[in-house]
Amino acid sequence: MTYALIDTVYSLFYTVSDESDSDEGIMAKEEREAYAALLTSVIVGLLFYSRIGAGMASGRFAGADGLMQWARQVLWLMLSGVGIAIAATILLAIANGILTGDAGANDLVDERDRQIKLRAYQVTMIVMSVGFIGMIAALALGQTVLTALNLMLVLCLVSSVSGEVTRLWLYRRGG
Repeated sequence: MTYALIDTVYSLFYTVSDESDSDEGIMAKEEREAYAALLTSVIVGLLFYSRIGAGMASGRFAGADGLMQWARQVLWLMLSGVGIAIAATILLAIANGILTGDAGANDLVDERDRQIKLRAYQVTMIVMSVGFIGMIAALALGQTVLTALNLMLVLCLVSSVSGEVTRLWLYRRGG
């Protein structure tokens, strides 16, 4: 069972496109970072849903100090996100080293990596811009400030995930 799980993870993460100029079986540093960012986004999204959702359901953010309580939760989420991102990056680098025997020598960033990162950033900014306009429209249609702030957090998560998915897709496609 454990071998099958490891084999599945290996084939998911370490199958390199024929068009790519990477070494077979070795994931580029930029690709590992994209997976770490995706993993971080999922974990922080779940934390957001559980912490902020529970506060919204209990009415904790409804009082006079509701926005202050909300802001404290968001700061906690931000600090947690930084810690999770660092841990995910380190753990994926270690897993990559164990699964491939690569000592990290494949950490060079070339022009293709820069172009992929730029395209992913563009997707992130497009999603963020469209979502921001939607959030302003929600306010104009009578939604509360707290709802708008929650939409902004969800928007940050969705734009980040869309950028990282684009980045991974571009790596898989070969640039």
